[in-house]
Amino acid sequence: NQVGGQYINRYGGNDDNDNSGVFRYVSIRHCSTTILPNKEINGLSLCAVGRGTTIENVEVFAAGDDSVEFFGGTVNTKYMVSIFSDDDNFDIDQGYRGKNQFWFAIQAPDRKDNGGEWNGEPSGIAVSNAPFGTFTIYNATYIGAGTNTSGARAFIAREYAAPNLFNSIFTEFNTGAN
Repeated sequence: NQVGGQYINRYGGNDDNDNSGVFRYVSIRHCSTTILPNKEINGLSLCAVGRGTTIENVEVFAAGDDSVEFFGGTVNTKYMVSIFSDDDNFDIDQGYRGKNQFWFAIQAPDRKDNGGEWNGEPSGIAVSNAPFGTFTIYNATYIGAGTNTSGARAFIAREYAAPNLFNSIFTEFNTGAN
């Protein structure tokens, strides 16, 4: 879409090998918020970022919504930390297909949702047009808000999401996988 000759609502592209640069040794703190129902700003949003991009050693602390959300793309990540987010720790949507290693997530007892919310596309809305999310997570540790609290799944995998999860630990959640 263009308004006055300027592109709007445009991000990423169709190049799986896109190089959007290097994002390394970054701490994102006390960030993000819910603007309206189903309209949030995440701690870190990765929108159709390609695998030529380097994302390593990134911490998101006390996000007002999801700590990290992937919207499509193929970017690979290493050493990602999500601490005390108000919503999901790592959220995946719209056909994300990257590889991830050494993720750590911990939830506060008073704020929690899913450790992971993994979708092929958002909440099964557009099944006929859904991109297929085939992503991999290695060596992750997720610590939930505690089993004596309400809510909080370790992770939910929805339509058109095919996560591959290896050598990982999920503990202190009321419900495991859904």
